[in-house]
Amino acid sequence: MFPKSNSHCSVWKPLEGPCRDFPMAYCDPLSVDRNKDLYTVDEVFPTVANEVFQVQHNPAHKWYYVSDQLDSEITIFQAYDSEHGQQLAVPHCSFDLGAAGSGIPRQSIEIRAFVFY
Repeated sequence: MFPKSNSHCSVWKPLEGPCRDFPMAYCDPLSVDRNKDLYTVDEVFPTVANEVFQVQHNPAHKWYYVSDQLDSEITIFQAYDSEHGQQLAVPHCSFDLGAAGSGIPRQSIEIRAFVFY
């Protein structure tokens, strides 16, 4: 018997910290108008292609990041939920901190987990 519900989440962390060089930023999914702010684009690699969402700027978006995230700290964020679809998926990206972004070049790892319940 298979579980009826599932969720996809991402686990992200820098490999060296503190992370000041293009840290990850996360957008509150409740601040995103999914009908106006998101559009699909092709993501093409040498051996695979798929579609991903891009986020169009909206002043209503609420963005957050972990300041000086250490390599011992992880961030877990939602990518999909079978009960809500993409509705609660967390848009995310790296960003330039400007002069405050000095430090070692970012190296990081992201793992996608599938949770069945």
